[in-house]
Amino acid sequence: MRASFLLTLLGSAALAQEPLTTDRPTLAESSLAVPRGVYQLEQGVQDEPQSHDEGWSLPTLHRLGLGDGVELRFLSPVLAFENHGLVRPAFTAGLKWNVLPGGESGGRPSVAVIADAVFAKGATIPEVKLALDQELPASLHLNANAGITEYQEHARGLTAVSLGMAFLDQRLSFSVEGSVELERGLGAPGYGIDEGVTFRVTDDVQVDALLYEGLSAASRPSFATLGVSVRFGG
Repeated sequence: MRASFLLTLLGSAALAQEPLTTDRPTLAESSLAVPRGVYQLEQGVQDEPQSHDEGWSLPTLHRLGLGDGVELRFLSPVLAFENHGLVRPAFTAGLKWNVLPGGESGGRPSVAVIADAVFAKGATIPEVKLALDQELPASLHLNANAGITEYQEHARGLTAVSLGMAFLDQRLSFSVEGSVELERGLGAPGYGIDEGVTFRVTDDVQVDALLYEGLSAASRPSFATLGVSVRFGG
Protein backbone atom coordinates (compact mmCIF):
# COMPACT_ATOMS: atom_id res chain seq x y z
CA MET A 1 0.00 0.00 0.00
CA ARG A 2 2.87 2.36 0.85
CA ALA A 3 4.60 1.53 -2.46
CA SER A 4 1.34 2.22 -4.33
CA PHE A 5 1.01 5.58 -2.59
CA LEU A 6 4.57 6.55 -3.50
CA LEU A 7 4.04 5.57 -7.14
CA THR A 8 0.87 7.67 -7.26
CA LEU A 9 2.69 10.62 -5.70
CA LEU A 10 5.59 10.36 -8.15
CA GLY A 11 3.18 10.08 -11.06
CA SER A 12 1.35 13.22 -9.92
CA ALA A 13 4.63 15.10 -9.57
CA ALA A 14 5.72 14.06 -13.07
CA LEU A 15 2.39 15.24 -14.48
CA ALA A 16 2.70 18.58 -12.68
CA GLN A 17 6.16 19.07 -14.15
CA GLU A 18 5.04 18.73 -17.77
CA PRO A 19 6.11 21.93 -19.57
CA LEU A 20 3.35 24.39 -20.34
CA THR A 21 2.28 24.99 -23.94
CA THR A 22 1.22 28.51 -24.89
CA ASP A 23 -0.74 30.20 -27.68
CA ARG A 24 1.84 33.00 -27.72
CA PRO A 25 3.64 34.58 -29.46
CA THR A 26 2.94 33.33 -33.03
CA LEU A 27 -0.25 34.00 -35.03
CA ALA A 28 -0.82 30.23 -35.15
CA GLU A 29 -2.21 28.99 -31.84
CA SER A 30 -1.45 25.64 -30.22
CA SER A 31 -3.80 22.69 -30.65
CA LEU A 32 -3.20 21.63 -27.02
CA ALA A 33 -5.71 22.53 -24.30
CA VAL A 34 -4.69 23.16 -20.69
CA PRO A 35 -5.55 20.23 -18.36
CA ARG A 36 -8.60 20.11 -16.12
CA GLY A 37 -8.42 22.53 -13.20
CA VAL A 38 -5.42 24.41 -14.60
CA TYR A 39 -5.51 28.18 -15.13
CA GLN A 40 -2.98 29.73 -17.51
CA LEU A 41 -2.37 33.45 -17.94
CA GLU A 42 -0.63 34.67 -21.10
CA GLN A 43 0.20 38.37 -20.89
CA GLY A 44 1.83 40.43 -23.61
CA VAL A 45 2.65 43.95 -24.69
CA GLN A 46 2.27 44.71 -28.40
CA ASP A 47 3.46 47.75 -30.31
CA GLU A 48 2.35 48.68 -33.84
CA PRO A 49 4.52 51.69 -34.76
CA GLN A 50 3.74 51.41 -38.48
CA SER A 51 -0.04 51.19 -38.14
CA HIS A 52 -2.28 54.08 -39.21
CA ASP A 53 -3.37 54.57 -35.61
CA GLU A 54 0.11 54.09 -34.11
CA GLY A 55 -1.36 51.89 -31.40
CA TRP A 56 -0.14 49.60 -28.67
CA SER A 57 -1.91 47.26 -26.29
CA LEU A 58 -1.52 44.75 -23.47
CA PRO A 59 -3.22 41.58 -24.83
CA THR A 60 -4.23 39.16 -22.06
CA LEU A 61 -5.33 35.57 -22.67
CA HIS A 62 -6.97 33.61 -19.85
CA ARG A 63 -7.18 29.82 -20.31
CA LEU A 64 -9.04 27.45 -17.97
CA GLY A 65 -8.97 23.67 -18.42
CA LEU A 66 -12.38 21.98 -18.28
CA GLY A 67 -11.17 18.44 -18.93
CA ASP A 68 -11.40 15.95 -21.83
CA GLY A 69 -9.25 18.18 -24.02
CA VAL A 70 -11.49 21.25 -23.64
CA GLU A 71 -10.56 24.69 -22.34
CA LEU A 72 -12.45 27.93 -21.76
CA ARG A 73 -10.73 31.04 -23.16
CA PHE A 74 -11.04 34.80 -22.65
CA LEU A 75 -8.93 37.36 -24.52
CA SER A 76 -8.97 41.08 -23.86
CA PRO A 77 -6.25 43.73 -23.68
CA VAL A 78 -5.82 45.21 -20.20
CA LEU A 79 -5.23 48.54 -21.96
CA ALA A 80 -5.26 49.66 -25.60
CA PHE A 81 -4.07 52.97 -27.03
CA GLU A 82 -4.51 54.51 -30.48
CA ASN A 83 -3.21 57.92 -31.53
CA HIS A 84 -1.95 58.40 -27.97
CA GLY A 85 -5.45 57.97 -26.54
CA LEU A 86 -7.10 55.20 -24.54
CA VAL A 87 -9.64 53.13 -26.55
CA ARG A 88 -12.17 50.47 -25.63
CA PRO A 89 -10.66 47.11 -26.66
CA ALA A 90 -12.50 44.16 -28.14
CA PHE A 91 -13.33 41.19 -25.88
CA THR A 92 -13.14 37.57 -27.03
CA ALA A 93 -14.65 34.47 -25.39
CA GLY A 94 -14.53 30.92 -26.68
CA LEU A 95 -13.59 27.28 -26.39
CA LYS A 96 -10.74 25.11 -27.61
CA TRP A 97 -11.36 21.38 -28.11
CA ASN A 98 -8.44 19.04 -28.76
CA VAL A 99 -10.32 16.57 -30.94
CA LEU A 100 -7.27 14.46 -31.82
CA PRO A 101 -4.42 14.07 -29.31
CA GLY A 102 -1.02 13.83 -30.96
CA GLY A 103 1.50 11.02 -30.90
CA GLU A 104 5.25 10.90 -30.53
CA SER A 105 7.71 12.50 -32.96
CA GLY A 106 6.76 11.49 -36.48
CA GLY A 107 3.42 10.07 -35.30
CA ARG A 108 -0.05 11.45 -35.77
CA PRO A 109 -0.57 15.20 -35.36
CA SER A 110 -2.53 16.91 -32.62
CA VAL A 111 -5.65 18.67 -33.93
CA ALA A 112 -8.03 21.12 -32.25
CA VAL A 113 -11.03 23.24 -33.11
CA ILE A 114 -11.08 26.77 -31.67
CA ALA A 115 -14.43 28.61 -31.68
CA ASP A 116 -14.53 32.21 -30.47
CA ALA A 117 -16.96 35.11 -30.34
CA VAL A 118 -15.44 38.60 -30.60
CA PHE A 119 -17.44 41.42 -29.01
CA ALA A 120 -16.40 44.73 -30.59
CA LYS A 121 -18.16 48.03 -31.32
CA GLY A 122 -21.60 46.64 -30.47
CA ALA A 123 -21.25 43.61 -32.76
CA THR A 124 -20.67 39.91 -32.11
CA ILE A 125 -18.20 38.43 -34.58
CA PRO A 126 -17.81 34.62 -34.81
CA GLU A 127 -14.41 33.05 -35.46
CA VAL A 128 -13.63 29.40 -36.16
CA LYS A 129 -10.12 28.01 -36.46
CA LEU A 130 -8.50 24.63 -37.00
CA ALA A 131 -5.15 24.18 -35.23
CA LEU A 132 -2.57 21.45 -35.88
CA ASP A 133 0.70 20.52 -34.17
CA GLN A 134 3.19 17.94 -35.43
CA GLU A 135 6.37 16.87 -33.68
CA LEU A 136 9.19 16.30 -36.16
CA PRO A 137 12.67 14.76 -35.91
CA ALA A 138 15.72 16.83 -34.91
CA SER A 139 13.77 18.81 -32.26
CA LEU A 140 11.61 20.46 -34.94
CA HIS A 141 7.96 21.35 -34.41
CA LEU A 142 5.28 22.29 -36.95
CA ASN A 143 2.28 24.41 -35.93
CA ALA A 144 -0.40 25.41 -38.45
CA ASN A 145 -3.74 27.25 -38.26
CA ALA A 146 -6.51 27.85 -40.78
CA GLY A 147 -9.49 29.95 -39.77
CA ILE A 148 -12.23 32.34 -40.81
CA THR A 149 -13.85 35.38 -39.22
CA GLU A 150 -17.36 36.33 -40.36
CA TYR A 151 -18.63 39.90 -39.93
CA GLN A 152 -21.88 40.81 -41.72
CA GLU A 153 -21.05 40.80 -45.43
CA HIS A 154 -17.30 40.60 -44.74
CA ALA A 155 -15.29 37.44 -44.15
CA ARG A 156 -11.59 37.23 -43.43
CA GLY A 157 -9.52 34.06 -43.65
CA LEU A 158 -6.16 33.43 -42.02
CA THR A 159 -3.67 30.66 -42.71
CA ALA A 160 -0.46 30.58 -40.68
CA VAL A 161 2.31 27.98 -40.59
CA SER A 162 5.11 28.10 -38.03
CA LEU A 163 8.25 25.94 -37.90
CA GLY A 164 10.17 25.90 -34.63
CA MET A 165 13.39 24.33 -33.39
CA ALA A 166 14.12 23.66 -29.72
CA PHE A 167 17.41 23.78 -27.83
CA LEU A 168 18.68 23.44 -24.26
CA ASP A 169 16.54 20.42 -23.38
CA GLN A 170 13.47 21.98 -25.08
CA ARG A 171 13.63 25.16 -22.95
CA LEU A 172 14.72 27.53 -25.71
CA SER A 173 12.88 27.62 -29.02
CA PHE A 174 13.17 29.72 -32.19
CA SER A 175 10.41 29.90 -34.81
CA VAL A 176 9.80 31.28 -38.28
CA GLU A 177 6.20 31.74 -39.43
CA GLY A 178 4.54 32.64 -42.69
CA SER A 179 0.93 33.81 -42.94
CA VAL A 180 -1.65 34.67 -45.58
CA GLU A 181 -4.82 36.70 -44.89
CA LEU A 182 -7.60 37.29 -47.38
CA GLU A 183 -10.68 39.44 -46.88
CA ARG A 184 -13.67 39.00 -49.15
CA GLY A 185 -14.12 41.97 -51.45
CA LEU A 186 -10.63 43.38 -51.00
CA GLY A 187 -8.94 41.33 -53.71
CA ALA A 188 -5.23 40.98 -53.02
CA PRO A 189 -4.21 38.88 -50.00
CA GLY A 190 -2.01 40.08 -47.19
CA TYR A 191 1.26 38.24 -46.66
CA GLY A 192 3.37 38.32 -43.52
CA ILE A 193 6.41 36.74 -41.93
CA ASP A 194 7.56 36.71 -38.32
CA GLU A 195 10.42 35.44 -36.21
CA GLY A 196 9.87 34.45 -32.60
CA VAL A 197 11.70 33.11 -29.58
CA THR A 198 10.44 31.49 -26.37
CA PHE A 199 12.34 30.55 -23.22
CA ARG A 200 10.88 28.36 -20.49
CA VAL A 201 12.17 29.80 -17.22
CA THR A 202 10.50 27.01 -15.21
CA ASP A 203 7.99 24.31 -16.11
CA ASP A 204 5.25 26.84 -15.29
CA VAL A 205 6.72 30.13 -16.56
CA GLN A 206 7.69 31.10 -20.10
CA VAL A 207 8.81 34.39 -21.67
CA ASP A 208 8.62 35.21 -25.39
CA ALA A 209 9.29 37.79 -28.07
CA LEU A 210 8.22 38.10 -31.71
CA LEU A 211 8.66 40.52 -34.62
CA TYR A 212 6.05 40.50 -37.42
CA GLU A 213 6.56 42.18 -40.79
CA GLY A 214 3.77 42.75 -43.30
CA LEU A 215 4.89 42.02 -46.85
CA SER A 216 2.04 43.53 -48.88
CA ALA A 217 -0.38 46.46 -48.83
CA ALA A 218 -3.22 44.27 -47.54
CA SER A 219 -1.16 42.84 -44.65
CA ARG A 220 -1.91 43.67 -41.04
CA PRO A 221 0.39 46.40 -39.64
CA SER A 222 3.87 45.27 -38.64
CA PHE A 223 4.26 44.80 -34.90
CA ALA A 224 6.56 43.66 -32.13
CA THR A 225 5.46 41.84 -28.99
CA LEU A 226 6.93 40.68 -25.69
CA GLY A 227 5.14 38.39 -23.28
CA VAL A 228 5.13 36.12 -20.25
CA SER A 229 2.95 33.07 -19.59
CA VAL A 230 2.31 31.55 -16.17
CA ARG A 231 0.49 28.32 -15.27
CA PHE A 232 -1.37 27.81 -11.99
CA GLY A 233 -2.75 24.58 -10.55
CA GLY A 234 -2.60 21.08 -11.94
